[in-house]
Amino acid sequence: MQQLELYQVRKPADELRQRRTAALVELLRFAEDWLTAKEIAKRMLLDDRQIRDLAEHASPKIISGDKGYRHTDRATAEEITHFVNRMESQCKRMADRALAVRRYAHARIG
Repeated sequence: MQQLELYQVRKPADELRQRRTAALVELLRFAEDWLTAKEIAKRMLLDDRQIRDLAEHASPKIISGDKGYRHTDRATAEEITHFVNRMESQCKRMADRALAVRRYAHARIG
C-alpha cells in the first residue's frame, strides 16, 4: 500500500475555503466600488471573521480598509498605496510589541 504525501490530502474544509475565496474574489472583481463586510456577509452568508480570513487567503487580489474590501485590479494606485502603508505600519507595531515582550520576559526569566 502506498502512502499519500501530506500535501496531496485535502480536507473538505480546505476545499470549501478555496471555493468561498474564489467567490469573494469574483464578487469584488465585478463590484463597481468598495463593498463593506456587511454587504459581503449578506450576499455570501458569511460572518466578519470568515470574510477577513478569505480576504487574507486571497492576497494579493483583495485589499481592505475603512471603506471595506476591494479587488486590487479595481483599486486606484492611491488605494493600493494606502493599504500597503497601513499593513507595513501594522507589521512594525506588531514586531515592536513582540520585541518588547521578549525583552521583558528575558529580564524576568533569563
